[in-house]
Amino acid sequence: MKYLLVFGIILSSCGYISTNILTIDDDNTVIIYAGELRLEINKKPWQLNIYDNNTQQLIITEEDGRSQKLGFGKWVGDYIDLYMGYLFRIGVMEYEYYATDVLSINQTPTDVTLVVDTDDPKHRHIIATFTAAKDRQLSFSFTVDPPLDSNRVNWGFKIQEEDEGFYGFGERFNGVNQRGEKLGCWTEDGSFGWGKFDPHIRFPGGKTSTYVPMPLFISSRKYGFQLDTFYRSEFDSKTVRDVMHIVTETSSFNATLFAGNTVRETFQMMINKNGRSLVPPQWAFGPWNQVSSEIAGENETARARQMLFDQDIPFSVVVDTVHFFPDGEDKQKHEAELLRNQQLLELGVPSTAYYNPMVTTTFNETYGYADKMGYFTKTTDGKSYQYDYLAAHLFHVSQVDFTNPNATAWYTQHFQLALDLQYKGWMYDYGEYTPHNSINSLGQTGLESHNQYPLLYQKACFDYLTQNKTQDDIYAPDYLFYVRSGYLGSQNHTWAHWTGDPSSDWTDSSGLPAQLLASLSIGISGMPFSGSDIGGFEWYTGASADEELWVRWTQLGCFSGYMHEQGGGKGAGRKTHIFDWKNGTILWRKFAKLRTQLIPYIYTQAHIAHYEGLPLMQHHLLNFDDKTALKYPHQYMFGESILVAPVTKPGVNQLDVYIPSGEDWIDVSSKLIYDEVDGRFRISQNNIIPGGKLITMAAPLDTVPILVRAGTILTVSDPKVQTLRHANHPNITSIDKCSVYHIWAWPDSNNNGFGRDWQGNFFNISNTRSSQGKIGITIESAVTSGNYTQVVGQIAINPPGVPGMVQYADGTNLTLLNSWQEVVTWGSSNVYFYSVTTRILWLSIPNGHLFVDVFYS
Repeated sequence: MKYLLVFGIILSSCGYISTNILTIDDDNTVIIYAGELRLEINKKPWQLNIYDNNTQQLIITEEDGRSQKLGFGKWVGDYIDLYMGYLFRIGVMEYEYYATDVLSINQTPTDVTLVVDTDDPKHRHIIATFTAAKDRQLSFSFTVDPPLDSNRVNWGFKIQEEDEGFYGFGERFNGVNQRGEKLGCWTEDGSFGWGKFDPHIRFPGGKTSTYVPMPLFISSRKYGFQLDTFYRSEFDSKTVRDVMHIVTETSSFNATLFAGNTVRETFQMMINKNGRSLVPPQWAFGPWNQVSSEIAGENETARARQMLFDQDIPFSVVVDTVHFFPDGEDKQKHEAELLRNQQLLELGVPSTAYYNPMVTTTFNETYGYADKMGYFTKTTDGKSYQYDYLAAHLFHVSQVDFTNPNATAWYTQHFQLALDLQYKGWMYDYGEYTPHNSINSLGQTGLESHNQYPLLYQKACFDYLTQNKTQDDIYAPDYLFYVRSGYLGSQNHTWAHWTGDPSSDWTDSSGLPAQLLASLSIGISGMPFSGSDIGGFEWYTGASADEELWVRWTQLGCFSGYMHEQGGGKGAGRKTHIFDWKNGTILWRKFAKLRTQLIPYIYTQAHIAHYEGLPLMQHHLLNFDDKTALKYPHQYMFGESILVAPVTKPGVNQLDVYIPSGEDWIDVSSKLIYDEVDGRFRISQNNIIPGGKLITMAAPLDTVPILVRAGTILTVSDPKVQTLRHANHPNITSIDKCSVYHIWAWPDSNNNGFGRDWQGNFFNISNTRSSQGKIGITIESAVTSGNYTQVVGQIAINPPGVPGMVQYADGTNLTLLNSWQEVVTWGSSNVYFYSVTTRILWLSIPNGHLFVDVFYS
């Protein structure tokens, strides 16, 4: 054994990074070098350990407990079809057998295959194959040979640190760190909370049920793990406290280990494997309003005009509820729908409609044709599978079989009707109901195809809408379709996700806090653009949302992937709305204004999401090597620069916020000034706070606590902007009509700052000194792309003094004005003003690549 250890040390010292497999075998140990990873497998008894070959750190250790042991078995039981949205089952394990020793080894340049004996009296083996996919990425599989009637493969490893956390697993409402939970990966209706009866219960699927499960996680120890399967799987760190036990409900176990040097590196490996979203249309990031239900008695066009003209409330999407599936739309309304959508588009506000993958049996000719052509999933006797689901009322349906190319083509041709009526997208609902005993066109049962169904359903829409897109185009087409279901890799086929049907309450199970956790967990799992129904969707166990809940949810929506207001829903009694209250209307406008002004920053982050996979809402795991930061799950980074700590409990007017270590921070919200007259935000200088501490931040009802990294320069749109899509109406200021570009800048303690946008424009602040020895800062403004003529900056000036001279690099002085109002209304550039009270330099300069020197007096 000594020569094995010596050889390992030599390889380590040489920085061995080849992705080729190298195997060393002695009497009782197999050592496999795969890129920068090293596997040590004890041959008898079987035991697997995986190391970082550069640092010698142990990543995974299987050890010898049965809960960690490689094995297989057979589950016997019954599936109970109470409701297709959930998988109810009763059963037991009939047998379980475990790996005992390695019988043989076969090696190729890219993989190693071991035949592993088991204690099965029928002498079945497990075929274990290890493949080096990348320098720090390993794929491996365990397959029962022969499978016979086995339907479970299990494997586990010892959790090595007391505080190790496991993050991801798709969308999860119960938490972001799933340490100590037992999680099934089976896409299903998300379940509902019980409100005041029990704030922790989700019924009937349980607290970990979800529309979007993903069999992957990232550990706080920086490695990641993923099962590559569509069969139901399970991750259990609850049954045995210090073990992660993993089960696939089939006769094979296919997995990938990602061993990045950092969490971000591991995350990037996962994204490279699973795919990334296209960049959505810019207008999709503006506020969404369901105008049909906001003010009783008004039609959508009248309501939109009231919001834009009378109330100056910006918004960019109208959420319509016209259903094209499952039961068809009223054709007599087409003419009115077309006219309304054209009128809204003239205002710069596109509308979305509704589709789902099911067809009601009463949709007469449409259902009859699809049934005749075999376009639905089947029963075991070859008939179209029919089941019930409950929404506005009880629907009796069959679901389209997207494994059938002809069925897919038939289904997607129905999108054209909505497009002809000038809808610019739709809610793409459901996708979680594939029956376990259904059969698709490939002969697969629902047990195999259930989790894949949302992907095929989403791909059908994606392919239809992107059929004219070039392969290297990173942008989604000018449409918005948003989904609630999904599985591993859904981001390949979607560019908008919402968290399903939340409860209109504060409960941890299904209310406001749960939706925040769902968006953070799905972001870690690879889907970058997620938001929730502001105001909630169901209120069966209590009253609809009050003003406080509406406002706090609005604040969360302002800093979410999408700001999606929900005007409808289901419950006991009337649905409230934020516009029911005068102050609610004022505060919706405030945060709709803030959201719209932040769009250049948000759209820049959307491009980063495409290239790097990073979600808009980033859990602290993705950004900070700070274990304390991970203990605060209800705060997050919104993009690369803004830390948000939304209020998620009632009656709160101040909040303890942890600012991560290793960086300096600036409290923005406590000194952010909102001018209600024109909806403008004015920043102020504030103290620079070293990270690694808990601070108390003011959180009155009109404020959401936010901080920025010191050195941040945000790119911002003009407060006059009302919509993010082109508007033909002469009285609407759409973003493409506005020629003024804004920045908000908070230099760090060394007077350095940087900001950029997706168009290639950037800003830089650094120290400077005049020829006379005066100290100051230089502002580099490189706005060379876009239809801008003027740049207006708000720049927080650090000590040691106030600006005494502001000039261009050639020595030309800028004109000092008397107020910031004059700067923004002056109508020309080359002017500035310094506010002593807010310590903000207001600056207006022409676009282009310019250098402005600011010298202190």
